[in-house]
Amino acid sequence: MRLSDRLARMIDGVPDSASITLPVEVVKGWLSENGSGLDHDHTVEEVAKFFDRSPATIRAWIRKERLEAYLFRGNEYRITQAALEEFQDQERNGNQYRT
Repeated sequence: MRLSDRLARMIDGVPDSASITLPVEVVKGWLSENGSGLDHDHTVEEVAKFFDRSPATIRAWIRKERLEAYLFRGNEYRITQAALEEFQDQERNGNQYRT
């Protein structure tokens, strides 16, 4: 069952003004099951090793919006597996240039 379906079922019938508290382990488990979990997100250093590039190059790709990333804890980039796969597909389809 998709994460959005689980959340919809969970809040069905809950008043709009109510709050819901979930254990972190539950949310991490749901995210991991859907392939977008925290343990699937990559650091800049991991991606640099994967592509045999420097971390500075990966950060440049992120700044140039070639590679989608988000800020984790306000100052560390993280790259989801989906973003990494999309980047690889774009590279395979002709957007191959080095930074």
